[in-house]
Amino acid sequence: SWGPGRLDVFALGADGKTMFHKWFTSAEGWSEWEQRGGNYSSGPGVTSWGYNRLDVVGRAASDGSVKHEFWQP
Repeated sequence: SWGPGRLDVFALGADGKTMFHKWFTSAEGWSEWEQRGGNYSSGPGVTSWGYNRLDVVGRAASDGSVKHEFWQP
């Protein structure tokens, strides 16, 4: 979570490579899944080290390197 009253979920799609994201807020409930793209060979690891920030890491399918993305509104 990146803040009070919020929960974020990341997962790979049915193809096992594309990252998806959805979130919950106490005011609005659950969002729809949004496609985040990518070409992953592992499930995501997610952390929040600050308010309004999420860091997502996963293994790249192309060469096995670690991919890192972050979001800040």
